[in-house]
Amino acid sequence: MTLLNKKQIFLKIKQFINNNKLYFFLIFCIFLINIYPLIQKNLINYKNKTENIEQNICHGKSIEFKAETEIERKERIIGLMRNNSSIYLFFMFFTFGFIILMILGIIIDVTIINKWVHKRSLNFLVDKNIDKSAWNIIDIFRLVTLFLFFGHLFSFLQILITKIFPILNNKNFLLVFNTCITNIITICIVFYFVIKKYNQKLLTIGLTCKKFFINVFLGIIGYIAILPILFLVIILVYFVTVLLKYEPPVQTIVQILFEEKQTSVLWFSIILASIFGPIAEEIFFRGCLYNAIKNKTGIFWAIIISSFIFSILHFHIVGFVSIFVLGIMLSYLYHKTGSIVSSITLHIFHNINMVIFALFVKMVSV
Repeated sequence: MTLLNKKQIFLKIKQFINNNKLYFFLIFCIFLINIYPLIQKNLINYKNKTENIEQNICHGKSIEFKAETEIERKERIIGLMRNNSSIYLFFMFFTFGFIILMILGIIIDVTIINKWVHKRSLNFLVDKNIDKSAWNIIDIFRLVTLFLFFGHLFSFLQILITKIFPILNNKNFLLVFNTCITNIITICIVFYFVIKKYNQKLLTIGLTCKKFFINVFLGIIGYIAILPILFLVIILVYFVTVLLKYEPPVQTIVQILFEEKQTSVLWFSIILASIFGPIAEEIFFRGCLYNAIKNKTGIFWAIIISSFIFSILHFHIVGFVSIFVLGIMLSYLYHKTGSIVSSITLHIFHNINMVIFALFVKMVSV
Protein backbone atom coordinates (compact mmCIF):
# COMPACT_ATOMS: atom_id res chain seq x y z
CA MET A 1 0.00 0.00 0.00
CA THR A 2 1.49 3.34 -1.10
CA LEU A 3 1.76 6.42 1.06
CA LEU A 4 -0.86 8.14 -1.11
CA ASN A 5 -3.36 5.32 -0.58
CA LYS A 6 -2.75 5.39 3.17
CA LYS A 7 -3.34 9.13 3.17
CA GLN A 8 -6.61 8.72 1.23
CA ILE A 9 -7.84 6.04 3.67
CA PHE A 10 -6.92 8.27 6.62
CA LEU A 11 -8.82 11.21 5.07
CA LYS A 12 -11.88 9.03 4.44
CA ILE A 13 -11.85 7.80 8.05
CA LYS A 14 -11.45 11.38 9.28
CA GLN A 15 -14.32 12.53 7.08
CA PHE A 16 -16.50 9.65 8.29
CA ILE A 17 -15.82 10.59 11.93
CA ASN A 18 -16.51 14.28 11.25
CA ASN A 19 -19.80 13.44 9.54
CA ASN A 20 -20.90 11.24 12.45
CA LYS A 21 -19.67 13.18 15.49
CA LEU A 22 -23.05 12.94 17.19
CA TYR A 23 -23.16 9.14 16.86
CA PHE A 24 -19.63 8.67 18.18
CA PHE A 25 -20.56 10.92 21.10
CA LEU A 26 -23.59 8.68 21.76
CA ILE A 27 -21.34 5.61 21.65
CA PHE A 28 -19.14 7.31 24.25
CA CYS A 29 -22.24 7.96 26.39
CA ILE A 30 -23.23 4.28 26.09
CA PHE A 31 -19.74 3.36 27.28
CA LEU A 32 -20.03 5.72 30.28
CA ILE A 33 -23.43 4.31 31.21
CA ASN A 34 -22.05 0.78 31.13
CA ILE A 35 -19.11 1.51 33.37
CA TYR A 36 -21.08 3.56 35.86
CA PRO A 37 -20.88 1.57 39.15
CA LEU A 38 -24.58 1.81 39.98
CA ILE A 39 -25.60 0.46 36.59
CA GLN A 40 -22.99 -2.27 36.75
CA LYS A 41 -24.18 -3.37 40.18
CA ASN A 42 -27.81 -3.58 39.07
CA LEU A 43 -26.93 -5.33 35.84
CA ILE A 44 -24.91 -7.94 37.73
CA ASN A 45 -27.78 -8.53 40.16
CA TYR A 46 -30.22 -8.73 37.25
CA LYS A 47 -27.96 -11.18 35.43
CA ASN A 48 -27.62 -13.36 38.53
CA LYS A 49 -31.39 -13.45 38.95
CA THR A 50 -31.86 -14.39 35.30
CA GLU A 51 -29.23 -17.12 35.56
CA ASN A 52 -30.94 -18.50 38.66
CA ILE A 53 -34.24 -18.59 36.80
CA GLU A 54 -32.62 -20.42 33.87
CA GLN A 55 -30.93 -22.87 36.22
CA ASN A 56 -34.23 -23.53 38.01
CA ILE A 57 -35.97 -24.18 34.71
CA CYS A 58 -33.14 -26.05 32.99
CA HIS A 59 -32.14 -28.11 35.99
CA GLY A 60 -35.53 -28.25 37.67
CA LYS A 61 -37.91 -29.10 34.85
CA SER A 62 -35.39 -30.82 32.61
CA ILE A 63 -34.10 -32.98 35.48
CA GLU A 64 -37.66 -34.13 35.96
CA PHE A 65 -37.81 -35.09 32.29
CA LYS A 66 -34.36 -36.69 32.41
CA ALA A 67 -35.50 -38.90 35.26
CA GLU A 68 -38.10 -40.38 32.91
CA THR A 69 -37.46 -42.77 30.08
CA GLU A 70 -39.04 -42.03 26.69
CA ILE A 71 -41.66 -44.72 27.31
CA GLU A 72 -42.51 -43.34 30.77
CA ARG A 73 -42.82 -39.82 29.37
CA LYS A 74 -45.18 -40.96 26.60
CA GLU A 75 -47.27 -42.92 29.10
CA ARG A 76 -47.50 -39.88 31.40
CA ILE A 77 -48.62 -37.61 28.54
CA ILE A 78 -51.16 -40.18 27.31
CA GLY A 79 -52.45 -40.48 30.89
CA LEU A 80 -52.82 -36.71 31.15
CA MET A 81 -54.79 -36.57 27.90
CA ARG A 82 -57.08 -39.39 29.05
CA ASN A 83 -57.80 -37.66 32.35
CA ASN A 84 -58.04 -34.14 30.92
CA SER A 85 -60.35 -33.74 27.93
CA SER A 86 -59.17 -30.17 27.22
CA ILE A 87 -55.56 -31.31 26.79
CA TYR A 88 -56.74 -34.18 24.57
CA LEU A 89 -58.85 -31.89 22.37
CA PHE A 90 -56.04 -29.34 22.17
CA PHE A 91 -53.56 -32.05 21.14
CA MET A 92 -55.90 -33.52 18.51
CA PHE A 93 -56.79 -30.11 17.05
CA PHE A 94 -53.15 -29.00 16.96
CA THR A 95 -51.97 -32.29 15.41
CA PHE A 96 -54.76 -32.38 12.82
CA GLY A 97 -54.19 -28.73 11.88
CA PHE A 98 -50.44 -29.25 11.62
CA ILE A 99 -50.86 -32.26 9.28
CA ILE A 100 -53.27 -30.33 7.04
CA LEU A 101 -50.87 -27.36 6.86
CA MET A 102 -47.94 -29.68 6.07
CA ILE A 103 -49.85 -31.26 3.17
CA LEU A 104 -50.90 -27.84 1.83
CA GLY A 105 -47.31 -26.62 2.25
CA ILE A 106 -45.92 -29.49 0.18
CA ILE A 107 -48.53 -28.83 -2.56
CA ILE A 108 -47.60 -25.11 -2.64
CA ASP A 109 -43.87 -25.92 -2.70
CA VAL A 110 -44.31 -28.33 -5.61
CA THR A 111 -46.34 -25.69 -7.48
CA ILE A 112 -43.67 -23.04 -6.91
CA ILE A 113 -40.86 -25.39 -7.98
CA ASN A 114 -42.86 -26.23 -11.12
CA LYS A 115 -43.15 -22.52 -11.95
CA TRP A 116 -39.39 -22.06 -11.44
CA VAL A 117 -38.62 -25.03 -13.70
CA HIS A 118 -40.83 -23.57 -16.45
CA LYS A 119 -39.38 -20.10 -15.80
CA ARG A 120 -42.67 -18.53 -14.81
CA SER A 121 -42.01 -15.55 -12.55
CA LEU A 122 -43.76 -15.03 -9.23
CA ASN A 123 -44.42 -11.32 -8.86
CA PHE A 124 -47.09 -9.64 -6.73
CA LEU A 125 -45.75 -6.09 -6.45
CA VAL A 126 -48.14 -3.74 -4.67
CA ASP A 127 -46.85 -0.65 -6.45
CA LYS A 128 -44.29 -0.83 -9.25
CA ASN A 129 -43.45 2.85 -8.71
CA ILE A 130 -41.98 2.35 -5.23
CA ASP A 131 -39.09 4.78 -4.67
CA LYS A 132 -35.63 3.36 -4.12
CA SER A 133 -34.61 3.70 -0.47
CA ALA A 134 -32.20 6.59 0.11
CA TRP A 135 -30.51 5.26 3.25
CA ASN A 136 -27.37 3.12 3.21
CA ILE A 137 -25.17 0.91 5.42
CA ILE A 138 -23.80 3.95 7.27
CA ASP A 139 -27.35 4.88 8.20
CA ILE A 140 -27.81 1.40 9.68
CA PHE A 141 -24.79 2.13 11.90
CA ARG A 142 -26.42 5.42 12.92
CA LEU A 143 -29.79 3.77 13.53
CA VAL A 144 -28.29 1.00 15.68
CA THR A 145 -26.28 3.59 17.65
CA LEU A 146 -29.44 5.57 18.41
CA PHE A 147 -31.26 2.38 19.31
CA LEU A 148 -28.52 1.31 21.75
CA PHE A 149 -28.29 4.80 23.28
CA PHE A 150 -32.02 5.16 23.95
CA GLY A 151 -32.21 1.54 25.12
CA HIS A 152 -29.41 2.12 27.66
CA LEU A 153 -30.92 5.45 28.68
CA PHE A 154 -34.25 3.75 29.33
CA SER A 155 -32.50 1.04 31.40
CA PHE A 156 -30.84 3.77 33.45
CA LEU A 157 -34.14 5.57 34.07
CA GLN A 158 -35.82 2.27 34.84
CA ILE A 159 -33.45 1.64 37.76
CA LEU A 160 -34.41 5.03 39.18
CA ILE A 161 -38.19 4.45 38.95
CA THR A 162 -38.31 0.77 39.97
CA LYS A 163 -39.12 1.67 43.58
CA ILE A 164 -41.94 4.00 42.49
CA PHE A 165 -43.77 1.35 40.42
CA PRO A 166 -43.92 -2.01 42.29
CA ILE A 167 -44.90 -3.96 39.14
CA LEU A 168 -41.39 -3.31 37.80
CA ASN A 169 -40.13 -5.64 40.54
CA ASN A 170 -41.73 -8.50 38.62
CA LYS A 171 -38.69 -9.79 36.70
CA ASN A 172 -40.79 -11.33 33.92
CA PHE A 173 -42.81 -8.16 33.43
CA LEU A 174 -39.55 -6.21 33.40
CA LEU A 175 -38.11 -8.40 30.63
CA VAL A 176 -41.26 -8.11 28.52
CA PHE A 177 -41.67 -4.39 29.19
CA ASN A 178 -38.06 -3.71 28.20
CA THR A 179 -38.54 -5.62 24.97
CA CYS A 180 -41.73 -3.67 24.25
CA ILE A 181 -39.98 -0.33 24.78
CA THR A 182 -37.02 -1.32 22.59
CA ASN A 183 -39.46 -2.34 19.83
CA ILE A 184 -41.17 1.06 20.05
CA ILE A 185 -37.78 2.80 19.95
CA THR A 186 -36.80 0.77 16.86
CA ILE A 187 -39.99 1.69 14.99
CA CYS A 188 -39.70 5.39 15.90
CA ILE A 189 -36.05 5.62 14.78
CA VAL A 190 -36.76 3.88 11.46
CA PHE A 191 -39.70 6.21 10.82
CA TYR A 192 -37.51 9.20 11.67
CA PHE A 193 -34.88 8.16 9.11
CA VAL A 194 -37.44 7.43 6.41
CA ILE A 195 -39.77 10.43 6.86
CA LYS A 196 -37.66 13.20 8.42
CA LYS A 197 -34.09 12.53 7.35
CA TYR A 198 -34.71 11.38 3.78
CA ASN A 199 -38.18 12.81 3.18
CA GLN A 200 -39.51 9.54 1.80
CA LYS A 201 -42.86 7.81 2.21
CA LEU A 202 -43.47 4.77 4.39
CA LEU A 203 -44.28 2.97 1.14
CA THR A 204 -40.50 2.92 0.58
CA ILE A 205 -40.19 0.33 3.35
CA GLY A 206 -43.35 -1.44 2.20
CA LEU A 207 -45.82 0.00 4.73
CA THR A 208 -49.01 0.48 2.74
CA CYS A 209 -52.71 -0.39 2.88
CA LYS A 210 -52.82 -1.14 -0.86
CA LYS A 211 -53.95 -4.71 -1.47
CA PHE A 212 -53.80 -5.20 2.30
CA PHE A 213 -55.90 -8.38 2.43
CA ILE A 214 -54.13 -9.83 -0.61
CA ASN A 215 -50.79 -9.33 1.14
CA VAL A 216 -52.14 -10.87 4.35
CA PHE A 217 -53.26 -13.85 2.27
CA LEU A 218 -49.83 -14.09 0.58
CA GLY A 219 -48.20 -13.97 4.02
CA ILE A 220 -50.34 -16.91 5.17
CA ILE A 221 -49.56 -18.83 1.96
CA GLY A 222 -45.86 -18.04 2.46
CA TYR A 223 -45.91 -19.48 5.97
CA ILE A 224 -47.71 -22.64 4.85
CA ALA A 225 -45.11 -23.01 2.07
CA ILE A 226 -42.13 -22.65 4.43
CA LEU A 227 -43.62 -24.91 7.14
CA PRO A 228 -42.47 -28.28 5.67
CA ILE A 229 -38.94 -26.88 5.17
CA LEU A 230 -38.82 -25.50 8.72
CA PHE A 231 -40.08 -28.80 10.11
CA LEU A 232 -37.38 -30.73 8.22
CA VAL A 233 -34.67 -28.32 9.42
CA ILE A 234 -35.86 -28.54 13.05
CA ILE A 235 -35.85 -32.37 12.91
CA LEU A 236 -32.30 -32.42 11.47
CA VAL A 237 -31.05 -29.94 14.08
CA TYR A 238 -32.70 -32.00 16.84
CA PHE A 239 -30.86 -35.16 15.76
CA VAL A 240 -27.58 -33.22 15.59
CA THR A 241 -28.04 -31.90 19.15
CA VAL A 242 -28.87 -35.42 20.37
CA LEU A 243 -25.80 -36.78 18.59
CA LEU A 244 -23.59 -34.08 20.13
CA LYS A 245 -25.36 -34.43 23.51
CA TYR A 246 -25.90 -30.68 23.57
CA GLU A 247 -28.64 -29.26 25.80
CA PRO A 248 -29.68 -25.82 24.46
CA PRO A 249 -30.48 -22.98 26.88
CA VAL A 250 -34.10 -21.97 27.41
CA GLN A 251 -35.19 -18.96 25.37
CA THR A 252 -36.34 -15.96 27.41
CA ILE A 253 -39.90 -15.90 26.07
CA VAL A 254 -40.29 -19.67 26.61
CA GLN A 255 -38.92 -19.20 30.12
CA ILE A 256 -41.55 -16.54 30.84
CA LEU A 257 -44.40 -18.64 29.38
CA PHE A 258 -43.36 -21.59 31.54
CA GLU A 259 -42.89 -19.89 34.89
CA GLU A 260 -45.15 -16.82 34.93
CA LYS A 261 -48.22 -17.21 37.16
CA GLN A 262 -49.67 -13.70 36.80
CA THR A 263 -52.26 -13.79 33.99
CA SER A 264 -51.82 -10.17 32.91
CA VAL A 265 -48.05 -10.56 32.49
CA LEU A 266 -48.55 -13.84 30.63
CA TRP A 267 -50.99 -12.29 28.16
CA PHE A 268 -48.73 -9.25 27.75
CA SER A 269 -45.87 -11.62 26.89
CA ILE A 270 -47.97 -13.58 24.40
CA ILE A 271 -49.20 -10.44 22.59
CA LEU A 272 -45.69 -9.00 22.45
CA ALA A 273 -44.11 -12.22 21.16
CA SER A 274 -46.91 -12.99 18.70
CA ILE A 275 -47.80 -9.60 17.26
CA PHE A 276 -45.82 -6.55 18.33
CA GLY A 277 -42.39 -8.19 18.13
CA PRO A 278 -42.83 -9.36 14.51
CA ILE A 279 -44.05 -5.91 13.44
CA ALA A 280 -40.97 -4.15 14.89
CA GLU A 281 -38.56 -6.79 13.58
CA GLU A 282 -39.95 -6.68 10.04
CA ILE A 283 -39.84 -2.88 9.93
CA PHE A 284 -36.15 -2.99 10.85
CA PHE A 285 -34.82 -6.16 9.20
CA ARG A 286 -36.81 -6.12 5.97
CA GLY A 287 -37.96 -2.51 5.59
CA CYS A 288 -34.70 -0.89 6.69
CA LEU A 289 -31.73 -3.32 6.77
CA TYR A 290 -32.66 -5.33 3.66
CA ASN A 291 -33.13 -2.19 1.55
CA ALA A 292 -29.83 -0.68 2.70
CA ILE A 293 -27.92 -3.86 1.83
CA LYS A 294 -29.80 -4.27 -1.48
CA ASN A 295 -28.65 -0.83 -2.62
CA LYS A 296 -25.06 -2.00 -2.16
CA THR A 297 -25.05 -5.69 -3.09
CA GLY A 298 -28.21 -6.47 -5.04
CA ILE A 299 -31.23 -8.61 -4.19
CA PHE A 300 -29.64 -12.05 -3.70
CA TRP A 301 -26.94 -11.04 -1.22
CA ALA A 302 -29.32 -8.63 0.51
CA ILE A 303 -31.63 -11.59 1.24
CA ILE A 304 -28.74 -13.76 2.47
CA ILE A 305 -26.94 -11.12 4.56
CA SER A 306 -30.06 -9.61 6.16
CA SER A 307 -31.36 -13.12 7.00
CA PHE A 308 -27.98 -14.06 8.50
CA ILE A 309 -27.98 -10.94 10.71
CA PHE A 310 -31.64 -11.59 11.59
CA SER A 311 -30.71 -15.10 12.77
CA ILE A 312 -27.53 -14.03 14.61
CA LEU A 313 -29.36 -11.35 16.61
CA HIS A 314 -31.85 -13.90 17.97
CA PHE A 315 -28.93 -15.30 20.04
CA HIS A 316 -30.04 -18.92 19.84
CA ILE A 317 -27.44 -21.33 18.46
CA VAL A 318 -29.80 -24.30 18.05
CA GLY A 319 -32.43 -22.22 16.27
CA PHE A 320 -29.91 -20.44 14.04
CA VAL A 321 -30.54 -22.51 10.87
CA SER A 322 -34.35 -22.50 11.16
CA ILE A 323 -34.41 -18.73 11.88
CA PHE A 324 -32.04 -18.17 8.94
CA VAL A 325 -34.37 -20.14 6.63
CA LEU A 326 -37.35 -18.19 8.00
CA GLY A 327 -35.46 -14.93 7.36
CA ILE A 328 -34.82 -15.92 3.74
CA MET A 329 -38.52 -16.58 3.22
CA LEU A 330 -39.48 -13.28 4.89
CA SER A 331 -37.03 -11.32 2.72
CA TYR A 332 -38.05 -13.16 -0.46
CA LEU A 333 -41.75 -12.53 0.19
CA TYR A 334 -41.03 -8.87 0.93
CA HIS A 335 -39.05 -8.60 -2.32
CA LYS A 336 -41.80 -10.23 -4.39
CA THR A 337 -44.75 -8.31 -2.95
CA GLY A 338 -43.07 -4.97 -2.23
CA SER A 339 -45.19 -4.89 0.94
CA ILE A 340 -44.00 -5.44 4.48
CA VAL A 341 -47.56 -6.51 5.39
CA SER A 342 -46.95 -9.93 3.83
CA SER A 343 -43.75 -10.59 5.79
CA ILE A 344 -45.31 -9.27 9.02
CA THR A 345 -48.25 -11.67 8.52
CA LEU A 346 -45.92 -14.63 7.95
CA HIS A 347 -43.82 -13.68 10.99
CA ILE A 348 -46.92 -13.32 13.20
CA PHE A 349 -48.29 -16.71 12.17
CA HIS A 350 -44.95 -18.35 12.86
CA ASN A 351 -44.65 -16.80 16.33
CA ILE A 352 -48.25 -17.66 17.21
CA ASN A 353 -47.56 -21.26 16.22
CA MET A 354 -44.45 -21.34 18.42
CA VAL A 355 -46.33 -19.81 21.39
CA ILE A 356 -49.16 -22.36 21.04
CA PHE A 357 -46.64 -25.19 20.98
CA ALA A 358 -44.85 -23.80 24.07
CA LEU A 359 -48.16 -23.51 25.95
CA PHE A 360 -49.03 -27.09 25.04
CA VAL A 361 -45.67 -28.31 26.35
CA LYS A 362 -46.36 -26.33 29.53
CA MET A 363 -49.77 -27.99 29.89
CA VAL A 364 -48.40 -31.53 29.64
CA SER A 365 -45.39 -30.70 31.86
CA VAL A 366 -47.45 -29.78 34.91
